[in-house]
Amino acid sequence: MKLFSRLFGIWLLLGCAQVAWSQAAGPKVDSVDIKYVGPKSVSEQFIRANIRLRLGTSTPEPDRGNVHSQTEDDVHSLYGTGQFNNIGVSVDPADDGGVVVTYTVQARLRITDIKITGNKN
Repeated sequence: MKLFSRLFGIWLLLGCAQVAWSQAAGPKVDSVDIKYVGPKSVSEQFIRANIRLRLGTSTPEPDRGNVHSQTEDDVHSLYGTGQFNNIGVSVDPADDGGVVVTYTVQARLRITDIKITGNKN
Protein backbone atom coordinates (compact mmCIF):
# COMPACT_ATOMS: atom_id res chain seq x y z
CA MET A 1 0.00 0.00 0.00
CA LYS A 2 2.87 2.37 0.81
CA LEU A 3 4.46 1.62 -2.54
CA PHE A 4 1.20 2.36 -4.33
CA SER A 5 0.72 5.68 -2.53
CA ARG A 6 4.34 6.71 -3.22
CA LEU A 7 4.06 5.85 -6.90
CA PHE A 8 0.73 7.66 -7.10
CA GLY A 9 2.27 10.73 -5.43
CA ILE A 10 5.21 10.76 -7.83
CA TRP A 11 2.89 10.31 -10.81
CA LEU A 12 0.69 13.16 -9.58
CA LEU A 13 3.69 15.42 -9.00
CA LEU A 14 5.14 14.79 -12.44
CA GLY A 15 1.74 15.18 -14.11
CA CYS A 16 1.16 18.58 -12.47
CA ALA A 17 4.67 19.73 -13.35
CA GLN A 18 4.11 18.86 -16.99
CA VAL A 19 0.86 20.87 -17.06
CA ALA A 20 2.60 23.84 -15.43
CA TRP A 21 5.47 23.73 -17.93
CA SER A 22 3.12 23.52 -20.90
CA GLN A 23 1.18 26.56 -19.65
CA ALA A 24 4.32 28.63 -19.09
CA ALA A 25 5.72 28.18 -22.58
CA GLY A 26 4.00 30.18 -25.25
CA PRO A 27 4.75 30.80 -28.91
CA LYS A 28 8.33 31.16 -30.05
CA VAL A 29 9.67 34.36 -31.54
CA ASP A 30 10.18 33.59 -35.24
CA SER A 31 11.70 36.93 -36.14
CA VAL A 32 12.59 40.27 -34.62
CA ASP A 33 12.29 42.95 -37.30
CA ILE A 34 13.31 46.59 -37.15
CA LYS A 35 11.63 49.23 -39.32
CA TYR A 36 12.80 52.81 -39.60
CA VAL A 37 10.61 55.90 -39.92
CA GLY A 38 12.64 58.70 -41.41
CA PRO A 39 16.41 58.68 -41.80
CA LYS A 40 18.37 55.66 -40.63
CA SER A 41 20.80 57.48 -38.36
CA VAL A 42 21.03 54.71 -35.72
CA SER A 43 22.48 51.36 -36.74
CA GLU A 44 20.49 48.15 -36.48
CA GLN A 45 23.29 46.63 -34.40
CA PHE A 46 22.88 49.40 -31.81
CA ILE A 47 19.14 48.71 -31.59
CA ARG A 48 19.60 44.94 -31.29
CA ALA A 49 22.20 45.45 -28.57
CA ASN A 50 19.64 47.37 -26.48
CA ILE A 51 16.75 44.88 -26.74
CA ARG A 52 16.54 41.63 -24.79
CA LEU A 53 13.97 39.80 -26.90
CA ARG A 54 15.83 37.32 -29.10
CA LEU A 55 15.01 35.08 -32.02
CA GLY A 56 13.82 31.61 -31.02
CA THR A 57 13.03 32.41 -27.40
CA SER A 58 9.78 31.17 -25.98
CA THR A 59 7.37 33.88 -24.85
CA PRO A 60 4.48 33.70 -22.42
CA GLU A 61 0.97 33.45 -23.83
CA PRO A 62 -0.02 36.63 -25.71
CA ASP A 63 -3.58 36.67 -24.35
CA ARG A 64 -2.14 37.29 -20.87
CA GLY A 65 -0.34 40.40 -22.11
CA ASN A 66 3.14 39.20 -21.14
CA VAL A 67 4.66 39.58 -24.61
CA HIS A 68 3.95 43.28 -24.35
CA SER A 69 5.47 43.50 -20.87
CA GLN A 70 8.67 41.92 -22.24
CA THR A 71 8.85 44.42 -25.07
CA GLU A 72 8.05 47.33 -22.72
CA ASP A 73 11.43 46.82 -21.05
CA ASP A 74 13.06 46.97 -24.48
CA VAL A 75 11.23 50.19 -25.33
CA HIS A 76 12.32 51.77 -22.04
CA SER A 77 15.90 50.69 -22.72
CA LEU A 78 15.82 52.21 -26.22
CA TYR A 79 14.31 55.49 -24.96
CA GLY A 80 16.99 55.57 -22.28
CA THR A 81 19.70 55.82 -24.93
CA GLY A 82 18.38 59.25 -25.95
CA GLN A 83 18.59 58.35 -29.64
CA PHE A 84 14.86 58.00 -30.43
CA ASN A 85 11.79 60.24 -30.66
CA ASN A 86 9.23 57.50 -31.16
CA ILE A 87 9.29 53.71 -30.73
CA GLY A 88 6.46 51.32 -31.48
CA VAL A 89 6.19 47.54 -31.13
CA SER A 90 3.83 45.20 -32.93
CA VAL A 91 3.43 41.48 -32.21
CA ASP A 92 1.88 39.54 -35.07
CA PRO A 93 1.18 35.81 -35.34
CA ALA A 94 3.34 33.85 -37.76
CA ASP A 95 2.23 31.02 -40.04
CA ASP A 96 3.86 28.29 -37.94
CA GLY A 97 2.26 29.32 -34.64
CA GLY A 98 5.05 31.61 -33.48
CA VAL A 99 5.09 35.39 -33.37
CA VAL A 100 6.82 38.11 -35.37
CA VAL A 101 7.92 41.09 -33.27
CA THR A 102 8.49 44.36 -35.15
CA TYR A 103 10.11 47.41 -33.58
CA THR A 104 9.29 50.62 -35.47
CA VAL A 105 11.76 53.36 -34.55
CA GLN A 106 12.05 57.03 -35.38
CA ALA A 107 15.50 58.37 -34.60
CA ARG A 108 16.14 61.87 -33.31
CA LEU A 109 17.40 64.20 -35.96
CA ARG A 110 20.96 65.38 -35.55
CA ILE A 111 22.50 68.57 -36.80
CA THR A 112 25.58 67.52 -38.71
CA ASP A 113 26.46 70.67 -40.61
CA ILE A 114 25.78 74.41 -40.33
CA LYS A 115 26.41 76.62 -43.35
CA ILE A 116 26.19 80.38 -43.25
CA THR A 117 25.83 82.04 -46.64
CA GLY A 118 25.84 85.72 -47.44
CA ASN A 119 27.99 86.82 -44.51
CA LYS A 120 31.35 88.37 -45.47
CA ASN A 121 32.71 89.18 -42.00
